[in-house]
Amino acid sequence: MEVNNEADVLSVLSQVASELVEVLVGQPDDVQTCLLRHMQHVPRPARTGNQRDRILQLVDHFTHAQPDECRRFIHTITMVCDNLPMALESHLLSAAGCDDPHPPPPQKPEMPEYRNQQPADDCPTPLKQKRDRKDSLETYHTSVKKVLLQQYEQVMQGVVRNVQLEQVRVSLRRSLGRSRDAEEGATESVVPVESFFTAQPGVTVLLGPAGSGKTLVTHYAAWRWANRNLPKSVRLLFFFEFRQLNMLPDTLSLSDLLFHFFLSPEQEDSENILAFVLENPKQVWLIFDGYDEFRSRFTPPVRPSGPFDPQEHLTVSELFSGLCSGRILPGSSIMVTCRARDMFDLPDNDLSQVGELLGFDQQRVREYAEHYFQGKTHCEHAVNVLLKSRHLLSMSSIPALCFMCCVCLDHLLTEEPHKLSLPETVTQVYIQILNAFISRCPGSVVRGSSVPPLQGHKMEVQELSRLALQGLDEHRVVFWKSDIPQNILDFAMAAGLLSPLKLRQGDGSWHEGCAFVHLTMQEFLGALHLMTSEDTIETDLRKRLNLKTRWTARTQPKTVFTDSLQLFLCGLTSSACCPYLLQLARGPRAQGCVQHRQGVVLKVLQSLGNSASLTGPKALELCRCAYETQNLHLAEILASRSRFELRNITLTLMDMEALTFVISAGGQGVGLDFGGCSMELECLEVLASSWNISYLIFRSRKYEDRFAEVLSGILPRLTSLRRLEFISGNLTDAGAEKLAIALGNCPGIAELNLSDNMLMNRGVSKIADVLPKMTSLTTVHLGKNGLSLDGVLYVVEKMTSCPNIQRVHVVGNKEIKELKLSLSQDPDAQSVEDAPGRIVSLLNCTFTPDEMQKLCLFLARCFGLSVIDLSGGVMKDDALQVLVDWLPQLSVSREVVMNSTSLTMNGLSALSRSVTDCPAVAEVNIRRQDPIKVSIMFSTETQNQTLGEKTAKQDLVQSKKLRLSECDLRSSHVDKLYETLRGCQGLTLLDLSSNALGNQGLKKLMDLLPHLTAVQEINVSENGVTMPGVLAVAEAFCSHRSMRAVDITHEGKQRLIMKFGVNKSKPLRNVMHSTQKLENGFFLYKKFSLQCTCILPNNMDELCRRLSACSSLVQLDFSGGSLEQRSILNVLTHLPQMTALKLLNLSENLLRDDGMKPFAQLDREHWASTLVSLNHNKMTLDGALYLVAGMTTSAHLHRVEVSLGEEDRAVVHLAPDNSCDKSLSLRNCTFEVTHLQTLARSLCYCHQLVELDLSCNDLPAGALETLQKTLSSLNALRRLEIRNCGLNQQNIEALLKELDCSKRPLEIRVEEPWVMGQAAVNLVSCCLDLACNMQQIRVNGTTVNITLGTAYAQGKLCSDTPVPRVNIGKLASAVKCIGLVNCFLQGQHLTFLQRMRQRCAQLVELDLSQNDIGIEGAETLSSLLPDLQNLRKLRLEYKEAVPDQIRVLTVGLSRSASLEDLSLVHHVIDDYSAAALATTLPGLPRLRAINLSHCSNLTTVGARHLITGLTNCRSLEDVSLKGLQLEEEALVQLASELPNISSVRRLILSKIAVATSSTDSASGAVLLLLRSLEHFRRIEEIELDEMWMGDRGIQELAKHLPNWTGLRRISLCENNIADGGGEKLLAALTHCTALEEIILSGNILAGGSATRLSEVLPSMTCLRVLNLQHNQIQAAGGTALATYFQACGSLTDINLSGNPLGTEGAAALSSVLPHMPSLRKLHLVSVHTTELSSIAACLENCACAEDISLAWNGFGDDVALKLAEVLPVCQKLKRVDLESNKISVAGAEALAASLQSSSSIQVIRYQYLLVSMSVSVLCTPVFSNLVFRDSQIVPKDQVGKH
Repeated sequence: MEVNNEADVLSVLSQVASELVEVLVGQPDDVQTCLLRHMQHVPRPARTGNQRDRILQLVDHFTHAQPDECRRFIHTITMVCDNLPMALESHLLSAAGCDDPHPPPPQKPEMPEYRNQQPADDCPTPLKQKRDRKDSLETYHTSVKKVLLQQYEQVMQGVVRNVQLEQVRVSLRRSLGRSRDAEEGATESVVPVESFFTAQPGVTVLLGPAGSGKTLVTHYAAWRWANRNLPKSVRLLFFFEFRQLNMLPDTLSLSDLLFHFFLSPEQEDSENILAFVLENPKQVWLIFDGYDEFRSRFTPPVRPSGPFDPQEHLTVSELFSGLCSGRILPGSSIMVTCRARDMFDLPDNDLSQVGELLGFDQQRVREYAEHYFQGKTHCEHAVNVLLKSRHLLSMSSIPALCFMCCVCLDHLLTEEPHKLSLPETVTQVYIQILNAFISRCPGSVVRGSSVPPLQGHKMEVQELSRLALQGLDEHRVVFWKSDIPQNILDFAMAAGLLSPLKLRQGDGSWHEGCAFVHLTMQEFLGALHLMTSEDTIETDLRKRLNLKTRWTARTQPKTVFTDSLQLFLCGLTSSACCPYLLQLARGPRAQGCVQHRQGVVLKVLQSLGNSASLTGPKALELCRCAYETQNLHLAEILASRSRFELRNITLTLMDMEALTFVISAGGQGVGLDFGGCSMELECLEVLASSWNISYLIFRSRKYEDRFAEVLSGILPRLTSLRRLEFISGNLTDAGAEKLAIALGNCPGIAELNLSDNMLMNRGVSKIADVLPKMTSLTTVHLGKNGLSLDGVLYVVEKMTSCPNIQRVHVVGNKEIKELKLSLSQDPDAQSVEDAPGRIVSLLNCTFTPDEMQKLCLFLARCFGLSVIDLSGGVMKDDALQVLVDWLPQLSVSREVVMNSTSLTMNGLSALSRSVTDCPAVAEVNIRRQDPIKVSIMFSTETQNQTLGEKTAKQDLVQSKKLRLSECDLRSSHVDKLYETLRGCQGLTLLDLSSNALGNQGLKKLMDLLPHLTAVQEINVSENGVTMPGVLAVAEAFCSHRSMRAVDITHEGKQRLIMKFGVNKSKPLRNVMHSTQKLENGFFLYKKFSLQCTCILPNNMDELCRRLSACSSLVQLDFSGGSLEQRSILNVLTHLPQMTALKLLNLSENLLRDDGMKPFAQLDREHWASTLVSLNHNKMTLDGALYLVAGMTTSAHLHRVEVSLGEEDRAVVHLAPDNSCDKSLSLRNCTFEVTHLQTLARSLCYCHQLVELDLSCNDLPAGALETLQKTLSSLNALRRLEIRNCGLNQQNIEALLKELDCSKRPLEIRVEEPWVMGQAAVNLVSCCLDLACNMQQIRVNGTTVNITLGTAYAQGKLCSDTPVPRVNIGKLASAVKCIGLVNCFLQGQHLTFLQRMRQRCAQLVELDLSQNDIGIEGAETLSSLLPDLQNLRKLRLEYKEAVPDQIRVLTVGLSRSASLEDLSLVHHVIDDYSAAALATTLPGLPRLRAINLSHCSNLTTVGARHLITGLTNCRSLEDVSLKGLQLEEEALVQLASELPNISSVRRLILSKIAVATSSTDSASGAVLLLLRSLEHFRRIEEIELDEMWMGDRGIQELAKHLPNWTGLRRISLCENNIADGGGEKLLAALTHCTALEEIILSGNILAGGSATRLSEVLPSMTCLRVLNLQHNQIQAAGGTALATYFQACGSLTDINLSGNPLGTEGAAALSSVLPHMPSLRKLHLVSVHTTELSSIAACLENCACAEDISLAWNGFGDDVALKLAEVLPVCQKLKRVDLESNKISVAGAEALAASLQSSSSIQVIRYQYLLVSMSVSVLCTPVFSNLVFRDSQIVPKDQVGKH
């Protein structure tokens, strides 16, 4: 090549000199030597310079040398240098020319002095090799370009118009992973296709559907490289088509792939080209087109064991996988085209970029159609039709299908230009396309002919359809022409249905092939074959109807086809396609076969539609199928889904059309959730045609303002839309403004979410402005946008004018992360004043004073606020002061919260002052340490009061609270605190806990007490207080009248709480019960508690001296410390001055035995009645005996209770004088003989001892002998209890013999486990023999009760006839009563009674209940009864009686003339027994009471006998027939004969069941029975439970009540009594002035009955028991009852359990309880409130309370702690039921601690457990190791085992 301008080569070298120097510096030293050797006239570089300087000198020389020398230098560089950049080399060679001018003669080079690595003559050989390689590369490079240009020309020949490929767009995918897992907010960018061809190392994937132009684009990329050398970094480009690679042999080498099946170089050049490719992979670009047509799939390469061998034979799949993964030709550029779903075969890590080829938009479709129809008369009409048809327009987005649509339209407009009927579905479009292609075939059916095109070419279409389906089954898209019959091939080629191809076979030769014009055409023809062929069976159809998801996994089988086959199968089931199918079907039953196959397809689709596990894409695919069928029933099935969730897929117009078709077919609202889905804007227009869309969700950065603008246009038309979410998008203020306009016309939207967009303040304000128009809106989300605090304040301002906004919730920091508006659509809220409970929550926001001023201004204009939450923000003192100044102007009903907001002392002071300055502030709660807590609570009563209301309530002072816990307050701050609180008259709580006040600060606080006139509690816990501070508190405790309790622990260092009563001069609101107590004369007791403190004697003396001045001190607690004996003496010294003291607690003080001695030396007068608790003091039996000795020496020690062992309990009762009886209880003690002797000596001097309990002790042998004489000498002793002490029968006999000598009355109780059966009989026999003075002996279970020395009180019998004395001799027993109950007696055991009959002649009562004596026992008893001439009462209540017992007993009963009371409960009364009783009972002249309850086996005949016999006993006064099974006839007879015994005073007829009658008959019989009660004028007690009499029966009963003036008890439980009957009943009861008990539980009484009862209660002056449990009395009824309870002073038992009283009812009840001093029992189980603290607090004024039940109310520790506080005062309380509440271990521990001082409590129920407490186990140290369970108490170390 000759260069005309010789200066060009020099200028080019000068331009690239700097770049060339950098390349040469990096070359090896031998390359530099070769360069210097060929330059003869170039002076060598100075040796002193470095390598860069030498190279620079060399290059600079040639920039000024002769042009020929410069050219030779350039050629030498290109030959010897490695890795010379392609751009640099091309630039130099283009200037120097290809040939080296005037090559220098060869000569032997000299060896450079500085090079000695290799001989000089080694250079020429590599240089020649490199030149040869470059020559070969240039030659092959040129050939490749030529081939690629030819291929591009061939491809472009079939294009309709000269497409400008530079205008083709590619959408870059930012997420390369699976579409389903890709981030929904991933952005996309659209770039021209040219910028996509960068040939960067790695794998570039170009995606697109079949026919989208991927092949054309890749050929364009090859042409661009061949024609323009772009990209310049590529030296060689290899182009492969997978449809060609499918034809290759099983294995081949890389060399074969590159040269044998692409372009073969010259034989001598192959090695050089391959060497270049292997050495320079970065300069190689390989394009693989059509991976979706590849029969195999990507195979993950195996890790190589050595370097890659280019001659190694591998499969095409392995070669392709190796290239993509970089194992082969690492660094090379790979481009692969495929469909989107096939991309996931490729390795994610090796994908450098992924782009999706975008199809035609509407403008490009128009341009294509105009070019296609150019010159035709219907051009404009065809273009308009194409653009208006959604089906055709959707298909036309794919270029290949756009061509087919144009062909279809051209055919339709040509055939019927005036009757154009467009197809409705894609399948119908393809039918027309097929007709159009057939019509283009030469020799086709003549236009206007009656023969349709399909029918005219039926055979050809059938054969072509068979070929298409065969290809589908064999995964073939390419066919050899030789495999197709020639006539079919000619027809298909002529029609354009097949396209010709050149295919290379395995031997490298080219052959002719063909493929269908488009893959979808192949699938459509395959579907035609399935629906029309005679060979198709049902299984063939079913296996092809599988839904395919658009989310693809690598594990799914790869297919080379699209998913249109099943769509076409579904479309061919529509009625519009039937005529075309019949044109192709063959056989006599063609029509039937087609219809059957259509039915099979629809049936499969319906079964798929009923599946609940379809993913969104599969559901969408099913919608497409349904749309193709045009079957409305199928669409209705799919529309039953509540929503369609679509993620990361591309949606077309046809997808949206199918969705709306399905949704519109349903009768309910359906939601659409689009996440990361690509769609054209035209898709949104389709949604407007559906009226059943209930919500829309769009989430993706793809959705921006233009998207929102189009969406705004359709929103008003979606009338069913209730929820709209446009989230994680690119919506800006411009888009929001247009969206807001549309939202104003959408009144039905209830939820709006625009979070995570690009909105600023203006955009948010536009949305806020439209909110009042959205009348159904409930929730708005606007977080994660770009708005500032000003934007938030604008939203807050909208609350002032929009009453529907109920809550503004903002979470900020550096940005507003969350902004949520909650709205209420209350039709009654017409103004902002009618919007209560509104909340403003601005979290983590920073406020300046100006911003706070603006916020407060808006808040002050916002009525109905309940909470303002400013937590987590940054607020300096000046901004905080602005807020405090505005507080009086804010209408807040609940609180202002500023948690996690740092405060200075000035800020704390400002907030505290709000308690005084702001009338509405009820409480300020501040905690300055982590976690920081700041809250200002408001009172609801002072909100929105008018001036008149405030004047009317001016005498009331608002209750206020101030909590400053953990605020680092010191003594110096108390004065400032006082200044803050000076004007606060209503301060009730002051909490200064966990500060550093110390003693000095505490004393200052005590000085301020006179000014805190309303305070109820002051908490100064954990303030470093020591004993001087405690003494100061004690002084104030005595001097300050309203201080009611002081609770101190650990010398004041931990807990120090002072509680106060209420000042009567200024009553407080919001005080539940205390005010009423004081106003009605109930004064609060005083309690001083100093626990867990080691009080030195001098401090104790001073403390007690001060406390003795307190005349109302009731409880003094020094428990849990370590007191010395001197301290105890000091306490006892001052005790006489504490005249009101009721409880002194010295528990847990390690007093041991010596600590008990002071109690034996009490000799001062004027003692109060005081209980002293000495529990858990490590006392032994010696200490207990000290206390016993004290009983003999001190007149004031009148009761001692000691229980040693684990219980370790000791209680001492002190009395004011010596007139009280004394009692002693020593339990769980281990006695030695010496102990018993000491005890005996002490007891001898205890002359007032009336009760002695020695149960559960360990007694040595002969122990009782030591005590027997002493016991016999105790003339005052009335009760002796010795249980479970290991006594045998001889011990009991000896004790009884000793004690029987005395004539004094004495009750002895012994319990031993052996007392049962024969042992019990023997014991009774011996006692009868020994004790002549014994009045009664009863054995119940294993307990023996013996009464000596007094006349037997047998209970009230009906007869007052005296028992005649019988002369029975000197040794006769005086026993009046023998009882052997539940002690396992059998018949043979009763023989002892026969032996003892003479000694039991005075027996009045015999009780053998709860045993099983059988017939033998009955016979024995029957023979004995005649001899018991004084027997008045016989009880035989059996567990399991046997037949004939009654008949046997009646023999003896008939001769028991003295019998007055007979009980035969649970006996079996058959007809014979009933007849015997009927004969016997009238013969008992003195019979007054009979109990036949729960007797069984009565027949109608037997019942008639029994009733006749009973009603003939005219002297009966007590009849109990509870639970008898009487049939209707017997019940009617009872009603008719019952008036014969009208003298009855007690009648029990509960649960008289009518066994075999209808409900109506039963009601009639019951009414007759009730009517028969008219004559019972003497009735005193009547029980008619569970007779289901209803209001009608109550009306009948109410007629008699005015005549029952002596009625004392009435029970009508579970009788279905409502308010109507209840009011009449209660009105009638006003005449029963003697009534003591009313029991109406289990009915349906409500407010009316409760109100009526409250009116009659004052007249019932004798009423003691009222049981209304399990009715329907609510708060109003409960309040009415409570109002009149106070007027009923005799009331002792109240049961309102199971009534929904609620908080109001419980509060009303608590207000009257202090006025009911006689109350003994209160049951409030499940009354539907947890607010029972007031009830618990009132118990301290209920001195007689014994049984309290608050179970099943769900309250927590607050009630438990209040109970723990009052239990020690309730000295008569025996039972507390707290089952099934939410009491934690802390609450239970507090209860247990209080029980240490509550000796009367015997049972406490907690959760589901029942714990017996003779002395409760909960009071022991074991309690602290217990965990409460629902059903048991479990030790902690065994929790895992239970």
